[in-house]
Amino acid sequence: MAIALAAFAPGVAYLYLPAVLDFIPERLYAASVDPRTLNRQPVPPDHVAEFLSSPFGADQAELLRQLLGLGISPGDSRERRSDVVSLIEESGLLLTRGDCGLYMAANFSTTDRIELDPVTARSMGADGVSFTLEPLAYVIQRSASVKR
Repeated sequence: MAIALAAFAPGVAYLYLPAVLDFIPERLYAASVDPRTLNRQPVPPDHVAEFLSSPFGADQAELLRQLLGLGISPGDSRERRSDVVSLIEESGLLLTRGDCGLYMAANFSTTDRIELDPVTARSMGADGVSFTLEPLAYVIQRSASVKR
């Protein structure tokens, strides 16, 4: 969810490569290096190869492909008046990219579902009258009124 949120939000997305590769330097280097240098340790090539061939690696690659296909201009750091961030209940965010008719709804709760109100759900292009986000889930949707 963090990768999708960073890529979707206005501005330039800076991603910590070890996190993208599901590498936790503390597991490998904690006993042998100064703790202040853990984030500068190399990701071992065998970890990269193992990650890329794993189901989680395939999911990450697909997520990045999908995010690139949304039509958000990479490197465009200008916020626009049509960019809106709203809270949903106590644990959710709704980001609106009006320039390209995209919505991202995210639920940061580990236990509670979030019901999007019917107006928001319809504007996101969801069928029916409401939309439910499960715990730790997100959805990116193009508005039904925006043609690509």
